[in-house]
Order: sequence, then structure tokens, then C-alpha cells
Amino acid sequence: MCQVKRSAVSRSISSLSRLRTDPVVEAHLAWMEDRGIDPFTSYQLPLATLTLKQWVGRLIRHRRDRGLLAILDIRLIRKPYGARLLKDLPPCPITHDLSDVEGFFRNSAGSAPREPADP
Repeated sequence: MCQVKRSAVSRSISSLSRLRTDPVVEAHLAWMEDRGIDPFTSYQLPLATLTLKQWVGRLIRHRRDRGLLAILDIRLIRKPYGARLLKDLPPCPITHDLSDVEGFFRNSAGSAPREPADP
């Protein structure tokens, strides 16, 4: 479980394969395909990795911040690209056991929220 802010808004990646939404991106991906470049591994996966890292970076502001990052997408452990996404996250324990998650929240229940940093 990564150390992240408890008050953070949860976010999720609904589907890595649905990143084609913008006409400019569509054209770029088609251009890549026309040249024999795999758009998923060359463009979409790096973009998803960067986006996930940015979300985690917005949650992890200070060493005292605590929280739980839950990625409920089985592809992260079943697909080869899942390991690539996970290795780019900050070092943290990874669990598949709900009792670990429950224990995290039990241990965090008495923690007072951190005071905001001065701007």
C-alpha cells in the first residue's frame, strides 16, 4: 500500500484501451500504425503510466501523508504491461489480500489529518 493522502479524491483508469478520444490523438495513432509502430506500447501505455504517476504525485505531497492507492484492474497482474505500470510507481507494498487493506484503515483511523503546508 502506497503512502498517499487519506483525503485524496480517488481516481481510476477505466480502460487503457479507450485512450482514443481526441481526433488529433486518433490521427497520431493512425500515423503510427501506418508506419508499423505499435501505438499501445509506444504511445498509450507511456501516457497511462505518466498519468498514473502524476495522480500518485498529487496524492503524495509529504512524508507524513498516509493513504491507500487501490487499483482494481486485474490486467495489472495478468497482462505484461501491468508490470511496466507498477514498476514506475513509488516503492510500496502491493497486496491482493483484503485483510491487509482493512488493517491499513484500522491503523490509520487514529491518525490526525496533517496540517496544510504554508504556500
